Amino acid sequence: APLDTFCLHAEGPHILFDNIRDTANLWIYHALRCNVQALSIADHDLYEEGETEDILRTFHPDRYSFTSSHLKRLHLLYVCVSNCLIKHLLSGCPALEDLEMNDCDITATEFSSTTLKNLSISTVGFSVTKDEEVDIVINMPSLVSLCIGALLCTKPSFINMRSLLTVSIHSEQTGFEFVNGCSILRAFSNARNLTLLHVGPMVCFIKSSHGCI
Repeated sequence: APLDTFCLHAEGPHILFDNIRDTANLWIYHALRCNVQALSIADHDLYEEGETEDILRTFHPDRYSFTSSHLKRLHLLYVCVSNCLIKHLLSGCPALEDLEMNDCDITATEFSSTTLKNLSISTVGFSVTKDEEVDIVINMPSLVSLCIGALLCTKPSFINMRSLLTVSIHSEQTGFEFVNGCSILRAFSNARNLTLLHVGPMVCFIKSSHGCI
């Protein structure tokens, strides 16, 4: 039977999806085959379990499961979000409008969708390595609301954001810089509610020949 909502949550101590990854992915596949419209996948906080950082294993949802013309809302908590998963999700779920990622290990660097309306990323944000500078690209012409709770990269690029009305970005990256000087302000020029918060010693706005606006 069709499902309106499906929640797969790891409740209780010592329950981690990575330990039962085949079963967890099977339930996700089942929900999507039942044409679920709202899907929530919430793993357990590994740090809460007392695991040391060198043996942390974040659950990787099977990207091939995310093919659905019915999925509209997806909430992810404490899971790994890779480039492969994001590309398959945003291309394989054309009806997806709301994507929320909380406390996730996000290794994806490019987010492109013509249908997504609400994107929320909180707390952890984008993962970067010490030896590699990562540029984050978000290209979403239909996006209405964007919330990034911890932007951990130095050069984010926002493309085709003409529908944006509400924007909230919190950066914690040292040496945070806006590509092409003040381009972020132009990208968000249609926003009615704009919040930019930086926690760090330096923010660099490079003024272009056309000014900041």
